[in-house]
Amino acid sequence: MGSALKISAIRDIEGFMAHCRLSAEEKHVIRLRYGIPVEEMTLDKVSRIFHITRERVRQIQEEAIVKMRKNIRVNHHFLGDHVRAA
Repeated sequence: MGSALKISAIRDIEGFMAHCRLSAEEKHVIRLRYGIPVEEMTLDKVSRIFHITRERVRQIQEEAIVKMRKNIRVNHHFLGDHVRAA
């Protein structure tokens, strides 16, 4: 992915996360787990950063994904070309 395209995609994803009303913790977990904008981190690494269990990180991640999926159905256009139809 080209640098300009990656920056655009990151901005769209950040905007979408804000639109979905994710908590600061949910946004941070999603960024770390999926490598936005750097490399992906394991549940273990994220759990050490937050000082919580891996299971709690997984739960936070899942809660955020559920919120985003609900919003994708309603606002599919928000992410433009970055979202593929399921």
